[in-house]
Amino acid sequence: MVKLKKDKGSIYYQGLNNLLGIDTKVLLSENLKKGILLLVIALTASIIVIVFAKRVINQQRSELVVQNNKLKTLVRHISELTDIKTMDQLFLVLTSQIREIMSDRRIELVSLIEYSDGLYLDSKEYITDKYKFYELNKVESVNLKRFNEIDFSKFKKSEEKICFCDYCIVVKFNSSYNHQGFLYIEFENKFKERDCLKIYLTDIITNLEKIISNIKRLNEKTKLFLSLGELIEKRDHQVANHVKRVAGGTKLLAKACGYSDEKLNNIVIASSVHDIGKIFVPDSILNKPGKLTNDEFELIKKHATGELRIIDDASESLSEMVHNVVKYHHENWDGTGYPEGLSKSSIPLEARIVSLIDVFEALTHERPYKQAWSFEDGVKFIIENSGIKFDSFIVEKFKPISKDIYNLFIQYEDPSTD
Repeated sequence: MVKLKKDKGSIYYQGLNNLLGIDTKVLLSENLKKGILLLVIALTASIIVIVFAKRVINQQRSELVVQNNKLKTLVRHISELTDIKTMDQLFLVLTSQIREIMSDRRIELVSLIEYSDGLYLDSKEYITDKYKFYELNKVESVNLKRFNEIDFSKFKKSEEKICFCDYCIVVKFNSSYNHQGFLYIEFENKFKERDCLKIYLTDIITNLEKIISNIKRLNEKTKLFLSLGELIEKRDHQVANHVKRVAGGTKLLAKACGYSDEKLNNIVIASSVHDIGKIFVPDSILNKPGKLTNDEFELIKKHATGELRIIDDASESLSEMVHNVVKYHHENWDGTGYPEGLSKSSIPLEARIVSLIDVFEALTHERPYKQAWSFEDGVKFIIENSGIKFDSFIVEKFKPISKDIYNLFIQYEDPSTD
């Protein structure tokens, strides 16, 4: 390569040799040097930009993964709500799910009901364990730190159903007592998941309204069933308190069989209308003092399958239990009962329980066609028919509480006809 002379317009640039891998010294013009330096700076800047962009992309990708996971969690939570049927279930799930969505365990959730003189905590709707001793206390008596951040009077008048503050959320709903209700959710830290929570709480409101509607419908149906039970009681004047005795005895036996409080309430109501089909049996047969003819007994048997459309609505637990008790409480364990000749476990459990109590009550009380049996004889009959007429499991549960059931019967003795 040709050596260039040193002059004022050029320099020897030894450092470029190493960069470009040139063995001999070359003379670079000042402009070329500047160009190469700018190129190096541009390349360095490009590398920095690429590295930074990569980090941003990775961060955005990570945020997208987090958001996607939150969305999946949200969808999963909402799908879980579709199977909820009671207030207690809904609020227990709600508390757990919000804690998961917010990644914060320090969350307070209470139900508030507005009465004429202010807001109260109401455990009959829902309340967390921390506040269970404040049932029906005014909200001012409870230490809710962020409560004053909400302008309830303004919120009540607005069409919005969800009110957000920095540390708390209030959801508006109509309670099952026809009063204005509020869900109050308080957070320890300022939350940022407002959009996510709004979608979730909107679905909560939908489920709340559905459950409350079902509660109201169930309350009305309960009143109807109880009224029908009273009607049966008044019509069959010779056994005026039969319904009360069977209902009370059923409650004791069902509890011994492990029934939950909700199921206990339902089976008591169902047992109160177990003879509702007798509405279709003529008084002359229902109150006949002597033995029934075969034809009359066949007519009596039809009381379990009378034209009762009301008990055929088995879409929810109470109606289903009423249906089973009314229709199957004359079935026998060995299949010799009526109306369908069901046997063993094909007979609904609630019907088996009411059947035993119904028979025990009938044996130990006077009827137009028989004298009352003693307590001992009544219990003996039940035990002797274990595994024949009655489920042996239920008989075993009956034996230790038989005296309690009999004593309960005594509390509802029929009025004397003397």
